[in-house]
Amino acid sequence: MGTTREFLNEGTAGETEAELTELRSLRPGRLRTEAPIEEAEIKTAGVREPASRGKGPADAIESWEEIERRVQQAKNVQLYLDFDGTLVAYQPRPDQVRLEPGMEELLGAIADHPGVTVTIVSGRRRAVLMRHIQNPAVKFMGLYGWEDSDAKHLPARRERELGILRKKLSELPSQAPGVVIEDKGLSVAVHFRDATPAVARRARAFVDKAAAGFRRDLQTLETHKAWDIVPREVRGKGAAVRQALRRAKKSSLAIYIGDDTTDEPAFEATRGGIAIRVGEFERTHARYRLRDPEEVRDFLARLEAKLR
Repeated sequence: MGTTREFLNEGTAGETEAELTELRSLRPGRLRTEAPIEEAEIKTAGVREPASRGKGPADAIESWEEIERRVQQAKNVQLYLDFDGTLVAYQPRPDQVRLEPGMEELLGAIADHPGVTVTIVSGRRRAVLMRHIQNPAVKFMGLYGWEDSDAKHLPARRERELGILRKKLSELPSQAPGVVIEDKGLSVAVHFRDATPAVARRARAFVDKAAAGFRRDLQTLETHKAWDIVPREVRGKGAAVRQALRRAKKSSLAIYIGDDTTDEPAFEATRGGIAIRVGEFERTHARYRLRDPEEVRDFLARLEAKLR
């Protein structure tokens, strides 16, 4: 990669329509990954919730009576929740997010009901999630569901490769204003939330080049305005939720709420349950939608009241 001036020699004074189109192409689900996770699983998942079409998924608040009936009929409830964009609003830097007052208590109240399990499924590390939600009744699956305990370790080869990649990517922020590198220890994420379209395009090229030598052991996941380079042991949220449901009672009603492309396989994993997509999107396998974390809180409050 050249100097900062060479890196930014186009488009930083203002975005053309072509650049805006390019930035839209960098949204989750559009960046080519070296090995898309769970493709085979998605194809063989059995009965699928329909991809959104026509008017799209139904509003979960407006459809509450329908959802309420299913909760009432269920003997057990398995509630899975994404974190960023679902329980908390996105911020320029990952370490700036905070739960709204009362949210932690609400999650704990739901988890305290007999027959209910609450699990946070996130791209964040498990230990980070536990600092945000300090309730022993809530379960956590970090790194897209792979890190379901504190005992997860990687082979020495993966550790070395992540170390090399981490060093390469550390050069990027100085050349790409608005790009932030998040070192998760077992993965490295590149956030471009505050980057211009031109800078984001070049950052993508930088990431692809830096990760090219590690395709055997690492893969790039597309998340909300970020690229996360993770070990291939990380199979994604769909695989994690599917495995968790195999351990759950067959009478359980699965509810999954998430806002990101990485949540789509989990929506399919909860087939026959209740899948809710948060925020703006083009297509989804979720049957319902909520606008933002504030509406998620409203939904969870209704759920807690119904469980009493």
